[in-house]
Amino acid sequence: MLKIARPLFLVAAMALLLAAILTQSQAQQGGGRGPQGGPPGGAGFPAPPPLGSVPKPAIPNAKPVRTCESLAMVALPNTTIESAKVDANNADVCRVTAITTHPPSNDRVRIWVAIPMTNWNGRFIGTGGGGFVGGSEGGVNQPLALGYAGGATDTGHEGGSGSFAMDASGHLDWQRVRDNAHVGIHEMTVTGKALTQALYGAARSIHISMAARPEAVRA
Repeated sequence: MLKIARPLFLVAAMALLLAAILTQSQAQQGGGRGPQGGPPGGAGFPAPPPLGSVPKPAIPNAKPVRTCESLAMVALPNTTIESAKVDANNADVCRVTAITTHPPSNDRVRIWVAIPMTNWNGRFIGTGGGGFVGGSEGGVNQPLALGYAGGATDTGHEGGSGSFAMDASGHLDWQRVRDNAHVGIHEMTVTGKALTQALYGAARSIHISMAARPEAVRA
């Protein structure tokens, strides 16, 4: 009986822990709303259009100012650009894979960013998974089809198991818990926006979120 009860207790404890972290993050970042309790949409921006509709370009006639491959040279804190290349099946899409870490922890947050090389609508949209699943590389495809630059992340672990939260000695791995709760989504947003801005030379790109944890997507 104890062998069955202990895993169930750990799952329940993890759910409560993640809920507490998310609540704290939401309070610190304004509850996922605009300035002074305004509507969602980011600082100074109106609420986003529904995903599924093609929005009016926020930056009309935007054109890349550098090659997709040159994004591999973009320097971001504690981030390694593993690859930056044009999609082999679509010459109008630039795909970037990055790894972000948080020393002295040995965590690895994988980030996927896909940016339209033509008809970019001036916006970045972050995607996410449900439960303990951070997201997947394929999560960016729907935003891409609507002209968005898209981002996704594994939030520091693979799959949907909660085992990532325990280290080899059976203790909570707090960095990985934070990565999954909010840090991974935040890093995806910061990295995705930086790469999009670098490709287009834009001072800023508007962002909205369709992530499972939208309160963590502010940058």
